[in-house]
Amino acid sequence: MAQDQSESDQQPPPLQFAFTLFLIETQSGMIIPFRSMALISREPRSNYILILLILLFSILGFADDQALHWMRLDGPFWAPGLLLYWLIQPGIFALIGNILFLWVFGNAICSRLSDTTYVGLFLVFAALGGIIMTFASPQESSGAATAINGVVGMYAFSFPRNKIRIAMLFLRIRTIDLPGLVVILGWLLYDGMACFLVYGAGVYLVHLAGFTLGFGVAAIVHRGAFFRIEPTDRPFFSRIASQRHR
Repeated sequence: MAQDQSESDQQPPPLQFAFTLFLIETQSGMIIPFRSMALISREPRSNYILILLILLFSILGFADDQALHWMRLDGPFWAPGLLLYWLIQPGIFALIGNILFLWVFGNAICSRLSDTTYVGLFLVFAALGGIIMTFASPQESSGAATAINGVVGMYAFSFPRNKIRIAMLFLRIRTIDLPGLVVILGWLLYDGMACFLVYGAGVYLVHLAGFTLGFGVAAIVHRGAFFRIEPTDRPFFSRIASQRHR
């Protein structure tokens, strides 16, 4: 999927104004990121499969909560839950939001890695989140948010200045392109407020752990031959990209 040059050349509003506007609308639940403007260099097949699996198992969980009880996190030594809890989302809005974020951020990251590497990293992010969550929260839990935050962390390192197209639903529907870092920082602040109000600080710390791990992993894979870098990319450390293109 080639990047539209005219779209990439659009100038966003001043950074401070863009971030403030994004945060206000995110808190109102009226902003929807739906497309990354980073170049998709190959079909992200493994990300499609992850999305389909999450959708399928979450629907099954909604239909019969007890049937998939064994797949949820329930104590630090419950191995099936630790491996599979991310497949079941805790509610319909969590399902929609997680799939949306996995589509926007996951497709871009997956297209630059091999399918095996992408799935392996996703499972590592999920396992880390599961281990921390079992100690941070005594309640049974599920959801792919921590693994997806790991993917978002990789995106924040890889494409902080590449635009993300968002729909703003305020009075009328309009679209605007903002730098990836603006969108991600707005999301982290909103997620923090939502977690503190609804779930508690422990859940947000798990999300941040996934994001931080993803950011660090991206810094590592960018230095090797694992991550495909395109000339249109604008990574966090431009020197890494320039060294890879030599």
